Amino acid sequence: MGPRGYSEYFKNRDGLWICSYYWPVADARGVVLLSHGHGSYSDFEWLTAAAEHGAPYAYAGSWVEKLNGAGYSVVAADYQSCGRSEGKKGLRSYIEAVDDVVTDQLQCLARAGDKDGYRGRPVFTMGLSMGGLVALLTAHRGGARVGGCCLMAPMLSLDKVSQQGMNRVLLPVGSLIALLAPGLPVAETPVNTMYPEVQAHWDADPLTYTGKTRAVNAMQYLRTCGEVVRETAREVATPFLTFHSERDTYVDPDSSKLLYAKARSSDKTLRLVNHMWHILTKEPGSDDILGEITAWLHARTRVESG
Repeated sequence: MGPRGYSEYFKNRDGLWICSYYWPVADARGVVLLSHGHGSYSDFEWLTAAAEHGAPYAYAGSWVEKLNGAGYSVVAADYQSCGRSEGKKGLRSYIEAVDDVVTDQLQCLARAGDKDGYRGRPVFTMGLSMGGLVALLTAHRGGARVGGCCLMAPMLSLDKVSQQGMNRVLLPVGSLIALLAPGLPVAETPVNTMYPEVQAHWDADPLTYTGKTRAVNAMQYLRTCGEVVRETAREVATPFLTFHSERDTYVDPDSSKLLYAKARSSDKTLRLVNHMWHILTKEPGSDDILGEITAWLHARTRVESG
């Protein structure tokens, strides 16, 4: 957790214990709320692997340390049923509604607002993949409390992925399966063949979820992405910076393009990183992305004088 980092649990509105993490800095320029991807958790997504594969993880050299070094207090939480957080029905990677996760993130952010290093500072959300969807919706629901969001390969459209392999066969009956057997693992998830070492790290970690996406998750993701495409994207006024590779086979690479085209925000940036795949926090080129994010954050915060 680094020299000042710590973790604590809080109980969400459904009575589940959620594990949250805090990395404060004194006199912070701002606060960054991190959101991880599907089946992942905060350590895997944002810290550095201390061993070749799997836990434990290290603060040194991580995105968290670099954000702290740039002057930002960082906060994160494992989603319900992910990482070290409790899940409904005792299942891992089981989410009945994306909005439940967004509500937990807002609760985590509110708790951080009462802590040293976070109080009174401008807030930004940041997320990868499904975390990009969560970060966008958290910023949208957070209103004036959130000054912007930084997205990496955000899961805002699943049109192309839903038509791949068995997913195309399951799609017409997905709602029925989700109703009758919500926890059933049904949907295929792409394997990272471009960077197999990252995939091996994922497979070796005991707290990541390596099974098929559960029926309820799959339908919730499709429903929420559909709402983003039809409605939410047009309502987004929050400043944002989004990165995506057109070689992404995990989520629809048109996600970021769609958001950029539809959002009414006057402060929006789309960056195509076609030399990468999907796990933009760990693939070659990730340091360049973090450098751009840091510059973007600096341009929207200021250091108090005197």
